[in-house]
Amino acid sequence: MSKEEMKLIIPCAMEGIAPKQGKLTDHELGANDIDKLPDSLLISIISQLAIKDAVRTSALSRRWRHLWKWIPSIDFDFDHQLQNNRYNSQDEPFYVLAERLATIAKHVFSSHLGTISSCRILHYSHNCQSNIAHWLEHLSKRGIQKLVLACHGRSRTPEDTWERLQSTIIHCSSLRALVLSSWELVDATPLLGFQNLRALILKSVHLTEKTIMDIISKCVALEWLVLRSCNHLYSVKIHSPRLKELRLSCLFRLKKIDIDAPSLTTLTLSYVDLTEEIIMDIISKCVALERLFLLSCNIFHSVKIHTPRLKWLELECLFHLKNIDIDAPSLTTLVISSVSVRMFIKLEVPNIGNFHIDHLCEGRINEMGTITKEKLETCDDNMDLLSRCVGLYGVSSRNQFVKLRKLFINVELTNIRHGIVLGYVLRDCVHIQVLHLEIEQYSAWDKSKSTSTLSWFESGYWWKWDAIDYFYYDLKTVTMNGFMGEPLELDFVNHLITKAPGL
Repeated sequence: MSKEEMKLIIPCAMEGIAPKQGKLTDHELGANDIDKLPDSLLISIISQLAIKDAVRTSALSRRWRHLWKWIPSIDFDFDHQLQNNRYNSQDEPFYVLAERLATIAKHVFSSHLGTISSCRILHYSHNCQSNIAHWLEHLSKRGIQKLVLACHGRSRTPEDTWERLQSTIIHCSSLRALVLSSWELVDATPLLGFQNLRALILKSVHLTEKTIMDIISKCVALEWLVLRSCNHLYSVKIHSPRLKELRLSCLFRLKKIDIDAPSLTTLTLSYVDLTEEIIMDIISKCVALERLFLLSCNIFHSVKIHTPRLKWLELECLFHLKNIDIDAPSLTTLVISSVSVRMFIKLEVPNIGNFHIDHLCEGRINEMGTITKEKLETCDDNMDLLSRCVGLYGVSSRNQFVKLRKLFINVELTNIRHGIVLGYVLRDCVHIQVLHLEIEQYSAWDKSKSTSTLSWFESGYWWKWDAIDYFYYDLKTVTMNGFMGEPLELDFVNHLITKAPGL
């Protein structure tokens, strides 16, 4: 590495510090204790620093001169270095500085003596084409396993917006995970040399459906695929016998998807405007599916999920949802958040262990039209759904939460309906170990509109539960957010202290 390059990235750590006269203090002598640490521990400490600061430690002493060359993780952020480098002159062209940093990165890689398990390079489009091959060549020799290549959005010309990855095969058998951001992939050729690649994340990457198909077919070890903000995709065909996890996010132009992945266990669909027929067809084909996340998919109105192996289900921000039909005998965790449920809900989840529900929006739950309009006006979403799940009322009187271990729910402890449902849930779901309550408060105008809000002198409700001979023996943890010390809230706390000896 040349002296000019060393000056750019390794300014002397002692520059500007005048030598101290006289005897060193005990505190200063103790500072040398760090030299007693083994090299392995010092290398672990240095690896937590930015690469610029890590290299600068070589100026501390002869022992520290080569320690940075053994750090297992390297992080290059060209923009951060340019903004903070005191040698950055306004008169020097930007591309000259960027090219100099790219050369320094190559020298850092060639000077490294150990294994580089992970590396992140946030670069500019001005210098990546001429240097990417050199970077990967050095990294492959150092056993790179995780690599992030992200092209900064700062560009001087419109054609630099999408940087095209050269269609040349770069062999790197050690690479296991690759993240590409703000690139253009004309074809799958650049990835064909990563024969052991298991995880691929593409963010804001310009590519076609054929390129995706070729990547999946050629990267035979691929198990984890993420496509995010790849907005030039209109359709996707994913056929992979080994793929285990798939995440599709912010694909706003995507209208068609074909998935044939018999080993797929985790599927996440977020901000995709696919129809409910397409999504339900995908779910039905994924026979090994265990974890499903439907987030902000606002185009469809109903969810019908009948999967025997499904263990984890999250439905979030589905504001137009009207119907929920879930038949999942293996389901243990169910999260429903920011969902509008207006017409019908049917749950068959006998093994549910964790239940999280909050912010059901606007709508009311109805089973086969059995609830009248007048009753809907006073029905509360969260507790109404919970009461149906435990069999308090509705078409089915069976408690589906017999095995419930964790309950997370929004509740108004000053609301008589909430108090009744919560009391019966705690009584009938005897295996609850963790209870988390997000306590909501009525404002003054809310109280005037609600006929079910208890006044202070009616706060003896929980005292009546105290008189019943039963205890919450399994309850170990209770957390409350929004606790204001209202009389009914205090009564509920006293009730828990009386009835839950394990707290």
